[in-house]
Amino acid sequence: MADRRENARGPGRPVSNGRVNTIGVQRRDLDTMLEELDDTRCGVGADSKRKHVRWPFRKISVEIDLTQPGSSAPVRLSLACRNLSTEGVGLMHNAYVHVGTRVVVHLPRGTGSVACAGVVRRCVHFRGLIHEVGIQFDKPVSPKEFLELDPWSECFTREKVESESLLGCLVVVDGSDVEHKLIKHYLRETQLRVRRADTAQQGFELAAEGCELILCALSLPEMPARDWIDELRRRGVNTPVIVTGVDTTATGREAATGIGAAAFITKPVLQPVLLRAIAEFIVPVAVSGGPGGSALPADHPNRAVADAFEVLLPDYATRLRDAVKRKDIKVCREVSAQVATAAPALGFERLGTLAERVASGLGAGVSLAEIGVTIEALASACETVRRAA
Repeated sequence: MADRRENARGPGRPVSNGRVNTIGVQRRDLDTMLEELDDTRCGVGADSKRKHVRWPFRKISVEIDLTQPGSSAPVRLSLACRNLSTEGVGLMHNAYVHVGTRVVVHLPRGTGSVACAGVVRRCVHFRGLIHEVGIQFDKPVSPKEFLELDPWSECFTREKVESESLLGCLVVVDGSDVEHKLIKHYLRETQLRVRRADTAQQGFELAAEGCELILCALSLPEMPARDWIDELRRRGVNTPVIVTGVDTTATGREAATGIGAAAFITKPVLQPVLLRAIAEFIVPVAVSGGPGGSALPADHPNRAVADAFEVLLPDYATRLRDAVKRKDIKVCREVSAQVATAAPALGFERLGTLAERVASGLGAGVSLAEIGVTIEALASACETVRRAA
């Protein structure tokens, strides 16, 4: 059956049967062209305003369903692919596509594909008939599901992170005094509460008390990280664990395989990498308001109410965690909605931002499993604000 494409006025120019993409290039020519494009546009990290990293995703053919404005019937096209990020994908096409055009991108994964709906946000001429088409997804994706990445390659999706935007509790399990001091120094400008565990047992105890994230050395004094994570899970603690290690040789990579870690960081740890890694699991909040307690001045009419609200924050944290244990979505939504409504007016902007994310997410049908990290961040924030007051 002939390959169906529309004419020059439609979404794609005619292509002959057997061409793998609309620009008619094979693997070697595609690589050469994309390397040239990376050189001219500086590739990953070029945009200082960009929030998420764009990873090379050089696929010779990615199918999309494109619906032209005013048309109800989508057209199936096969486009060459340049890159992928949490928010979207870059594709190469043989015609201009209007900004605002709706598409469904079928991202290849394993032997199948995942349909990701989105919209064209840009279409830039490259050369000849070739254009680069930037598509923004309606819902974010996890690039790690589609990319074959080295676990030690430190492939975190956020490009830049403001230190002040990180709020919550981090447990660091490491027998090195130097490592603890370094991590504490790197995170001095964040809103994170960093708790130190020098031994595996201390790590178990602090993790059980509650935190958003755990940083664990690959080799602990008493046991390897693999055994420590296994025991942590047996104790019912499902907090994400980032493993840090020095040995990234083939032997080290083999030792790190299948140990249940959420991510890996190479030692010596670098501050930008650490911040990006933490932001992968602790959702950054808007940088506004005071460092702790209410930002309202002492003579503000709502200050007395704000002080009373602070007293209630530990109770909100307890109710949230209890509701999560019972898998009670209704209570989680009610508590987060109460905090989201009151916090901004009482001078707790960061707290209100977190609460709004939880309330809106649960209201939109997001599961507790999907938003669990943010709920724990909200509970920890309630406790942290009260302690800082």
